[in-house]
Amino acid sequence: ALLILASTTPILIGIDSAERGGWASPASFGPILVGFLFVAALIARERVAPEPMLPLRLFRNPVFSGASVSSILISSVLVGLIILIPLDYQLVAGVSPQTAGARMIPFTVGTVLGSGSAGILVSWTGRYKLQLIFGTASATLTCAAIAYIGLGHSLVFDVLITGVLGTTLGFQLSPTTVTIQNALHWQDTGIGMSCMTFFRLIGGAFGVALLSTILIASLTAGAIAIPGHEVLGANPGFALFHLDEPGNHLTPALLTALTETIRRAFSHVFWFASVLLGLSVIGTLALREVPLRDH
Repeated sequence: ALLILASTTPILIGIDSAERGGWASPASFGPILVGFLFVAALIARERVAPEPMLPLRLFRNPVFSGASVSSILISSVLVGLIILIPLDYQLVAGVSPQTAGARMIPFTVGTVLGSGSAGILVSWTGRYKLQLIFGTASATLTCAAIAYIGLGHSLVFDVLITGVLGTTLGFQLSPTTVTIQNALHWQDTGIGMSCMTFFRLIGGAFGVALLSTILIASLTAGAIAIPGHEVLGANPGFALFHLDEPGNHLTPALLTALTETIRRAFSHVFWFASVLLGLSVIGTLALREVPLRDH
């Protein structure tokens, strides 16, 4: 348990530090390196532990390994976007935090409906791979569409597209759970589900840190490229979060340019999220479908 904590925490700290100093900075690269060293120590320990918390034998099962990687990727995008989509609404559309929260309802409700619908289809058909492929592919295309078009142009579009995105992401939650349950021996089902839950939590934490880092880096690079950005201070990327605060003496032309920079930065976030989902599509296509047990 200590090695799990010692391996995951420094990596998260390193990713978070990349927002300010870049990936090559000692504050970022150092903790990430320390984290991976502890990952190696964790693997060495779990090879000899009589009751390992992360049994390595489970990873020799290709279905479990593939479904676990898919869970990490999906959770990273799902949780990361839950945090960043409201920011997109506030900074690009200029809505209040309350309104941005209300606009998240289609996304969160869609996630629940997608998960429930996929579970019903698995029960009816006895198969899970088709639902996984449909969910990952649809989520990838939807995320790419948001990256290309952007949010904040139309309330109707925002509600529909985020609802579809939430539904397609949720479409993978129940089938992934069934996949792991069905792939393992019944004696390993409990630890397998615990591992999946752990991977989803870690994936969500990594997703928030990684997508936030990409957002800040894009905001900073875009702001620095604009003439007159000096008025934003030493941290122009972070300053873009407070353009509407009193005391900001920005010309209309500079404000327009900075707003477009914010829009492009969020587009980069959604493009990167679609890449992560695309990797999940590849993993899902390679996943071997095991007939569901009937007892």
